[in-house]
Amino acid sequence: MAMTAKGMAEAIRGRQGALEPVQASDPAQAQAFAQKSLEALCQGIIDEITAHAVVTTTSGAPDGEHSGNIT
Repeated sequence: MAMTAKGMAEAIRGRQGALEPVQASDPAQAQAFAQKSLEALCQGIIDEITAHAVVTTTSGAPDGEHSGNIT
């Protein structure tokens, strides 16, 4: 499956949907929720790239680090 904007949005939505909703007037709680939301966004992006990105290796050893292009 190719990496798409729709797939990326679904991965992000899935991660953010798993967050416990917060309704508070305490700035610390609001900031903690904002941080968790940002982390969920980032993890959704990572999940989609890991699952669907095609990487063409451009250099590197079979048993070492590689360089490549993500498409």
